[in-house]
Amino acid sequence: MSAQVWELLDRKGRDVFGVPATATAYEAVTVMAEHNIGCVLAFNQSGTLAGLCAERDVFRKVLLARKNPSNVSVRAVMTPSRKLITVTPQTTLTECMDIISEKRVRHLPVLDEAGQVVGMISIGDVVKTLSSEKELMIRQLEHYISGSL
Repeated sequence: MSAQVWELLDRKGRDVFGVPATATAYEAVTVMAEHNIGCVLAFNQSGTLAGLCAERDVFRKVLLARKNPSNVSVRAVMTPSRKLITVTPQTTLTECMDIISEKRVRHLPVLDEAGQVVGMISIGDVVKTLSSEKELMIRQLEHYISGSL
């Protein structure tokens, strides 16, 4: 059986990097660069999730449009929360991979039952963990087979 998101978060950490939705695209990219991540969450003044701003959003909606990233708000380029695809800590990583493949997303905010952000996972996190699980299963099967003969 596939591990659940909470197990992945326990291993990788629950740090979530965000910016106010009113921040500029330049400020969002600066946070991404500082933390070597591909997206940040955007929050309303009340602290509620407003959306997700990814590098590709800034690239496509700002740079390719020849706009100044210092003059464009995150709100103008982000995927709004109502369109975000999210998972819960109980979602399996196999389900996450299906979502990532089906919906063609790279990042999945993790929300608890109250709708609060408790983490963020990426396609890389999911692939790495599922690959490790499969390698472990292969080693266990090899050990079982060699021990049984």
